[in-house]
Amino acid sequence: MKKLHQLISEKESELQNLEDSLGLGFPIVEQAKMTQISHLRLELEDLRQIEKSIQLNDNQKIVLEWLKYPLNDIPNRFAKNYFAYITCLFLGQAPDKVLKAYQELSPEQQLEVLAAFAEWGMKEVAE
Repeated sequence: MKKLHQLISEKESELQNLEDSLGLGFPIVEQAKMTQISHLRLELEDLRQIEKSIQLNDNQKIVLEWLKYPLNDIPNRFAKNYFAYITCLFLGQAPDKVLKAYQELSPEQQLEVLAAFAEWGMKEVAE
């Protein structure tokens, strides 16, 4: 999610720079800038829509945070075994607060948590 937010910030900055530079060139250059501005606005609208659609609710955040750091609640032999974390959750081997939050998630919300967990895991592996 941070990468998406960073991309949106970069596109907003690029758009602002283009808008600030309008009126400083030949008509053909200005026309090209206007086209680029139009495309950037559309792209930003799409990116913001994506960002908005993947915001996690409170129950999703509870589950995600536990998936990230479950080692206080499950044996250390599962360290860095991300499938084990998900299995423990599925088998009910998580704190009551986490299980309650998990049980209140729709199948779509569960998938959103898994997507966020996968994104987080990929960053962890990269570091």
